[in-house]
Amino acid sequence: MLGVKMPHTIPSKAVSSFLVLGCIAALIVLPAIAQNRSTAELVGTVTDPSGGLVPEVKVIIRNQATQAVTNARTNAAGYFDAPLLPPGTYVAIFAHEGFQTVRRGGIALALDQKARIDMVLPMGSMQSVVEVTAATPLLETDGTERSTHFSRELTGNLPLVGRDPSRLAVLSAGTSTAQQSFSSADPGRVNVNGNRAFTIQATVNGGSAVLPNSNNFQAFVPPLDAASEFTVIGDNFSAEFGNGTSVLNMITKSGANRFHGSAFEFVQNDILNARYFFGQQKSKLRYNQFGGTLGGPVRKDRLFFFVSYQNTLSPNSSSGVVTVPSAAARAGDLSAYNATAIDPSTGRAFAGNQIPLRRFDPVAQAVLSYWPNPNLNGTTNNFYSVYPNNPRTPYYDAKIDWNISPSHQLSGTFHMLDWNTQHTGQIPGPACYGSEYCGREGTRDQQWQVSDRVTFGPAAINEFHANYIREHYEATSPSYAGDYAAKLGLKNVPGYYFPGFSIGGALPTSLGAGQHYSGTQNNFVYSDVFTWTRGAHTLKMGGQFVASQQNPHGDWGPGSFDFAGLFTGSASRTFCWACRILTPSAPLRNRSAHAANRLLDSWRILGTSCRS
Repeated sequence: MLGVKMPHTIPSKAVSSFLVLGCIAALIVLPAIAQNRSTAELVGTVTDPSGGLVPEVKVIIRNQATQAVTNARTNAAGYFDAPLLPPGTYVAIFAHEGFQTVRRGGIALALDQKARIDMVLPMGSMQSVVEVTAATPLLETDGTERSTHFSRELTGNLPLVGRDPSRLAVLSAGTSTAQQSFSSADPGRVNVNGNRAFTIQATVNGGSAVLPNSNNFQAFVPPLDAASEFTVIGDNFSAEFGNGTSVLNMITKSGANRFHGSAFEFVQNDILNARYFFGQQKSKLRYNQFGGTLGGPVRKDRLFFFVSYQNTLSPNSSSGVVTVPSAAARAGDLSAYNATAIDPSTGRAFAGNQIPLRRFDPVAQAVLSYWPNPNLNGTTNNFYSVYPNNPRTPYYDAKIDWNISPSHQLSGTFHMLDWNTQHTGQIPGPACYGSEYCGREGTRDQQWQVSDRVTFGPAAINEFHANYIREHYEATSPSYAGDYAAKLGLKNVPGYYFPGFSIGGALPTSLGAGQHYSGTQNNFVYSDVFTWTRGAHTLKMGGQFVASQQNPHGDWGPGSFDFAGLFTGSASRTFCWACRILTPSAPLRNRSAHAANRLLDSWRILGTSCRS
C-alpha cells in the first residue's frame, strides 16, 4: 500500500510556497504527459449593486456532507477561483465590510464541472445575512469541453445487467461499441467520435486505470453501488487529463457525517423459469450477484470511511465430444481406421493393419493410459463429457477521507477484483485434452491511491497524487509439478507439466498440460499540480512520473510431440516413435519510465477566459 506521512501543522506560507515551487520546477524539466482530475471547480465574479467589481471579498465554500471548508478571495478584478473541490453539494458565503453577507446554498458540483456563480452584494451591514434559496441553475461558461455527465441518480435508477456503470457510456453523444466486434478490441471499450477504441483514457478517482500492456480498464471499474458518478469527455479537454482522444473519468462514493449503506442481490434460477416449449426439461441456471455498501463518520467533520463489496457466482457446465483411442487401437489393431500402417524398418504394410505390441515404444504405451476409454461408438468423436466451471467475481472497494485541518485534506482509496474460476477438462486429469483450460484460472487486479491537498492561501492550492495499479494473472494445470515426463519414461525433459502429444490423420486426438501461464503488471504514477490565481490569470502547473513493469513468468515447457505419419503412413503408428520438440520459454522483464510536465494559463480578458 502506498502511504504518505503528512504533518498535522502546515509550515509558514513562505516556506511552503518555496518547497512547492521547488518540486514543480524539478518536475517541469522532465519530458511529458499529464495528470488527471477527480474534482470540480467553482469560479465567479462579485459586484456591487451598481455593477462595480468588489475586490478582497472573503468566499467560504463549505461541503454540506463533510463540513470541509475551502477559502477563497476575490482579486482586484472581483474574480475568485476555488479549484479541486470534491463533487458534492456546497454552501458559499460571501462577506466584505460595507456589504451585507450573502449565503447561497444548494450548490451541486458535478465531476469535472467548472461552475460559475456571479454574486451581487447588497449594501449594508456585514452582520446582516441574505439567504439565496431560489438560485438559478449553475452555468458552465468557462470551459470548452464537450462531455456527458452521469450522475449518481442516473446510474442508480437505470436497469443495468452486470452492474458495470461504464456500460452506460454508450449513452454519450458520438459513442459507439462497433469496434468491440473485432478480436483485437478489449471488451468494454467504446470509441468516441470515430476514434479508435483503445485511445480512450480511463481514470478512477483521479488515477489512470490502464495497465502498461493492456488497453482494457474493465477490471478497475468499481461496481455500480460503489460508483458515485462519471463523465465521458469527447474532446476539447485540458492537459489535466493527459493523453488520449477522449476520457472516461469516474469517482467512487465517500463517507459523510451520517451513516448510509445498501444491500442487494440479483438472482437468476431455473426454479423461477418455465420449461422451453420444445425442451424435455428445463436448462439448469444458477446466477447470484450480491453485495452491499456502508459509509459514515469515524470522527464527525474530520474522518470518514466508505466500503463496498460485490460478488457474482455463476456456476455453469459445458459439454462436448472429442476423439480418444479405441480399445482396438490401444492393442495395435488399426483395421477400423482409414489408413495403412507401414513398418518403417521394411517399408511394407503390417499384416491386417495390426501392429505387434512388442513394437510399441514404452513411452507411447505409458501415454495411452492417460486417455479415457471411449463411451460412444466409432473411432472418432467417441468420448462425451460434461465439464463444469465455477467462476467467482468478487469486488472490494474502500475509501478514507481525512480533513486534517481546514487547509489540509488527505484521502486514500483501494480497489480489488479477484476473479477466478475452476475449470474442469473434457477428459479426467491430470492430462488435459489439447490446449484447453482444465485448471484454475484467475486475475487479481488492484488499485491503491493517495491524494494530499494543501491550501496555502485564498489564491494558492497544491495537490499531490500517487496511484498504483497491479494485475497478477495465471492459469494453472492439474499436472503442475507432477514430473510426468519422468513417469512416462522421457529423459532430459523438464517435468513441470504433462508433455504435449498430438496425433493427426485417421485418429485425430491430443493430450497435454492445457493452458498454463502467469505474470504480473505494475504501474506507478506520481503527480503534483499547483494552482495559483494571480490577477486575471489562473495558473495550473505540475508534472507526473510514471514507471511501468511487465513481468510474464516463464518456465521450461515439457515439450510437444507431433505425429503426422510422414514415415509410417499412419500418424497413430508414428506415435510409437518419439519425435521430440522442446519448446522452452524464459522469463521476460519489461521496464519503462516516462515523465511529463504542463503549464496551463487561464487568462480572463474582458469577462471572458482563454487558455494557453
